[in-house]
Amino acid sequence: MVLSVYFLSFQSIIWYNLCMMNLENNKQNKTEYINNLEETCKSQEAQIKLLENKIAWMMEQITLSKHVCFGSTSEKSEYDQVSLFDEAEKEADERIVEPEFEEIKIKRKKRLGKKDEMLSDLPVEVV
Repeated sequence: MVLSVYFLSFQSIIWYNLCMMNLENNKQNKTEYINNLEETCKSQEAQIKLLENKIAWMMEQITLSKHVCFGSTSEKSEYDQVSLFDEAEKEADERIVEPEFEEIKIKRKKRLGKKDEMLSDLPVEVV
């Protein structure tokens, strides 16, 4: 009986030691896992910053291309372009009277009965 008590106490000590070793291993595994997650998080944050910079650059390129395509040009002259068409009025002599034009109206008669002529050759069926 004494031997069985010693055996049981020895067995419980071994079991306790095994449990403690498992706890220590679990703690080490957890710290390794946490470290791994922190490294992954840092790398993902760096990647996110890189992608945000790329998006900002691309948006800037789109804005610039829209400005080049639809923006105002630098090809402006010192003269107004509208004044190019006023040249004849500037050169004209105001003392000369312009001739008056008569309005000519031509009235044409509509040809009546053309529809009846076209339909007269077609056969008619009464339903």
